[in-house]
Amino acid sequence: MTNGTDLELVCEGDHCDVWLLLRVAKAFRSVDAKQRARILELMRILSRDGKTYLAPDKFRFEERFRVGGASGRDVPVYAIKGWKVRIYGSFIQVQGRNAFVGSEIDPSKKQNAADRGKLERAALNLVPWL
Repeated sequence: MTNGTDLELVCEGDHCDVWLLLRVAKAFRSVDAKQRARILELMRILSRDGKTYLAPDKFRFEERFRVGGASGRDVPVYAIKGWKVRIYGSFIQVQGRNAFVGSEIDPSKKQNAADRGKLERAALNLVPWL
């Protein structure tokens, strides 16, 4: 389901909804089915219960980025982590509801350390919704 603003709804929950940018959703659909299922389950837990029940090796804060220049905002970037797949995003409001929006993907992660360029793009990609 899309909302007309380049987002695709993945799941709805009591804690938050989980959305992906359409570009991220398209890349996510090409990820190995087993890994995609694991990450979808993490997204369901996040939407239902929040990050409390997700271990740091599955969901974690990565870094905060200033977007929009000197008068801009700090955007905290989080990672939903599967085996060699990462979805980066942040918590914002979408259609008046709390939401986690996945705004960047690393579909073939080669090392444990996050790619700083992808983290920064994740923050910048959220500017239209801030």
